[in-house]
Amino acid sequence: MKTKTTKTDLHAAILAGSLLMSSVITSQAATYTWISNSDTDWNNTANWSGGLVPTSLSQAGTTSDSIVFNGTVTPTTNIPTFQSGTTIDTIPMTFNSGGSFSLNFSTNFNSSMWANASRTQLTVGDGSTPFTLDINNMTYYARNSVTSTYQVNDGSTLNINGNLTDYPDGDINKKGVFNLDGGTLNVTGNLNGRLGQTDNNLFINFQTNGGETTAAYGGAYANIAAVNTDLDTVFTSSNGLVTTDNGDSTFSVYGAGSDNKVTFSGDQTYTGATNTHSGTLVFGGDYKSSLVNIADGAEVELNGAHDYLTSGTSTTFEGAGTLSKTGAGTVQWKNGSATFAMDSGSLIDVQAGTMIGGSFANEVWTNNKSDLNVEAGATFNGFEANIRVDALTGGGAIESGFVTGGSVTFGVDNGSGTFTGTLGNNSVNTDWSGNYIKEG
Repeated sequence: MKTKTTKTDLHAAILAGSLLMSSVITSQAATYTWISNSDTDWNNTANWSGGLVPTSLSQAGTTSDSIVFNGTVTPTTNIPTFQSGTTIDTIPMTFNSGGSFSLNFSTNFNSSMWANASRTQLTVGDGSTPFTLDINNMTYYARNSVTSTYQVNDGSTLNINGNLTDYPDGDINKKGVFNLDGGTLNVTGNLNGRLGQTDNNLFINFQTNGGETTAAYGGAYANIAAVNTDLDTVFTSSNGLVTTDNGDSTFSVYGAGSDNKVTFSGDQTYTGATNTHSGTLVFGGDYKSSLVNIADGAEVELNGAHDYLTSGTSTTFEGAGTLSKTGAGTVQWKNGSATFAMDSGSLIDVQAGTMIGGSFANEVWTNNKSDLNVEAGATFNGFEANIRVDALTGGGAIESGFVTGGSVTFGVDNGSGTFTGTLGNNSVNTDWSGNYIKEG
């Protein structure tokens, strides 16, 4: 039996095919390219390639529209507010042109950089012409277990003038990576995790393919569980780290190289454990961690002059890494108590200033097996504590003694070293004499 096809049927089939094709076309990702070299009006069609102005942008699954800025100027008027459900809160953007640009996000977490698939959400600069991108508050949100990357290329800067908030929705595999390839990231506000959720943490990832770069923060740092970095990262706020809020009360530092430093320049109020897995963690102010664990190859640096643990809390140093004193001035644990229980092969390294290893008769060295290095011009003073270390090196001054006694014992782990400095009584009062004991 033959089927008869009428003109009406054919027209309907073509129309249906056209609708299907239209549906397919509209679901594809669109790239909007800014090309203006003079006019700065976002809504001017002449400023966009093909006259396509991005006002209604889509994202579905792994498909997303994108914007590329290639002109020599950037928009300054009629720039939309990037809010969820309206325009371009989730769209990847690339800034290749010189100059600067500002993004205005709502403070609500839905008005954020969302990612349904692993991709680069922002690219700032092309590596040859510097570009500065300013964002007023930023939340990065990964809907699935994906990595959302924010790339800042050589010579360019990403300024977050407000808060930087991570919203991983309970999944640590949902993460944002700030890739600073010679660029700079500055945050003037707070670093926040998903507040009030113990199954969430703020795991800040920093990466770089080269260049001298710094990530700097000026606000409070609530709910940071870990910093993973292979570049110098400076937390400049005096508010300090408050809590990790990640369920196990730990703060971790990961660094790809020993020269990469994570610095807290202000005083910290966080009292949980601090784990330095690799790289260097610098305390530029007071700290209150109850436990500081330093892995082999990692370092914790006590910089400047500080009377630690003034609130009377206690702390323990352990691990196979290096505990160093840098910068001028004296560090001591006067009102609080410190226990030194470093592993065999670890090092206490007094590079500058003075480190007091005993005060108020409450420092404990019983199980310490670290080596001790005191550089020329630096001083280690044990006061009344019974200091126990292994190999002794350097050319500085070691002092011991108080009215109640005090001693320094070397070779506790059968180590050996060359020391060209001086062993003496306490210079605070030469009548306070210490004892020096060799073991092993």
